Amino acid sequence: MGKSLEHCFVVDCSDSRNIFVYDRLKALGFKVSTLSENLSDTSMTFVYLFAPSLVIDNIIVEDIKDNSIVFLTRIDDENKLALYKKGVKVFCYFDDEQLVSANAKLTAEGAVAYVILNTSISLESMKIAILGGGRIAKAIAGYLKTMGAVVTIAVRRESEFDKLKAVADTAVNFVDIEKDLKSFDCIVNTVPAMVLDKRQLFRLKRGCFVLDLASKPGGVNFDVAKELRLSYIHALGVPGKIMPETAGGLMVKSVLERLGLLGG
Repeated sequence: MGKSLEHCFVVDCSDSRNIFVYDRLKALGFKVSTLSENLSDTSMTFVYLFAPSLVIDNIIVEDIKDNSIVFLTRIDDENKLALYKKGVKVFCYFDDEQLVSANAKLTAEGAVAYVILNTSISLESMKIAILGGGRIAKAIAGYLKTMGAVVTIAVRRESEFDKLKAVADTAVNFVDIEKDLKSFDCIVNTVPAMVLDKRQLFRLKRGCFVLDLASKPGGVNFDVAKELRLSYIHALGVPGKIMPETAGGLMVKSVLERLGLLGG
């Protein structure tokens, strides 16, 4: 940590995982501040660590020191350009492939927890449909199948079927799964597009739990789900909510590696 005294980490603690980020960096010997503290030491490079769910707007951009470093997830092109004009170096957390992969596994663990806590039957032999065939969907399917659930994955492209069958019992397309929606005890959506609208939701059987993991606005018509009194949750930022300490530790490792400070 020879370079630790050259940097001051400014941590946005609005996210529970970032609280662990703050504590971990301090324990490692770095100078750490919160966004509310006065940043007056011009001899240091300020490294802003914003909560992954926070949208960086023009008000936040104005408060960021010139020639600093920023880690974030959500910012539009206009505000990103404004940061560049201030000499700010911008990193996106999820440009780190290792962090993305690790977060997918944490999201999958959290998804299993949501399913267990919001259904009234055992995972053993529970019929679960997962919508989408991405990294998170595959991780969820793997966990659930290991626990004895009967897992079906639905995707748009049939060319993906062979790969998906390695982690699920069945792989189908969206047209075919719609015909069979009434047979599932739980639906997990990972697709950031409307895939469970009025027609599909009407097909679900009574007691089916719907878990939507897709980013806002999600892939479920929540107004209709509410009218039908379906059991549903739109779970965003699962790692930060379910296992913030682990998620925070992964963020610290990623940040320090990308700054060349890990083990330095």
